Amino acid sequence: MEESDCKVKIFSDDEVNHFRIINLLYRIAPSAVRVKFDKELHPNVLENTLKTNRCKIMEPLRKKKVINQTQWNLLYPKTGVVSSTTFDLTLMICLLRNLASIPVEDILPHASDTSEAADLSRLKNYRNHFAHDGYSLTDADFELYWTDICQAIQRLGGPKFERECSDLKLFKLTEINKEILIQFINSEKAASTPDVLQRKSKLSCIYKSFE
Repeated sequence: MEESDCKVKIFSDDEVNHFRIINLLYRIAPSAVRVKFDKELHPNVLENTLKTNRCKIMEPLRKKKVINQTQWNLLYPKTGVVSSTTFDLTLMICLLRNLASIPVEDILPHASDTSEAADLSRLKNYRNHFAHDGYSLTDADFELYWTDICQAIQRLGGPKFERECSDLKLFKLTEINKEILIQFINSEKAASTPDVLQRKSKLSCIYKSFE
């Protein structure tokens, strides 16, 4: 895509809806999950817990590629102190599942289940779905997903996240955080397919608006 192409409207309304959900899951959801994470695996005991469970639990997860090398380096840094502030949503939920024995599921829970385990399962599954499947959302579907995700975020993180979710919903597309776009671009695995290449070109246009 040429630079001049970036000056035209490159996103449909349905694509904008999809990006708003991605922004919510990458920008707000991790902070809410971190509130729960730090209660279960307090910063004062996190490093010791990881060391204690390295051979029995963590190494097998690494071998199964449940935890990738980048995440592993955050868990066991060669220098510095391990901190949940460097963990993404996927890693924190993985650790809660395996070290805090919280029954996080690989499928969406029933709408009536508002337990912490169910909300973690919601965020995990929504994150995986929207990062890899589909590129657009109708306005009706957007409102349903936004409400469900925000309610899970607020139950896990507390009332303060209601305002954060509301503020984020009003953001213009060009105000999406640069790092969120980078994460999402990197999550697109099938870079050789035409639809993904077009997608990455569109993302690059938005990225350039920050430079």
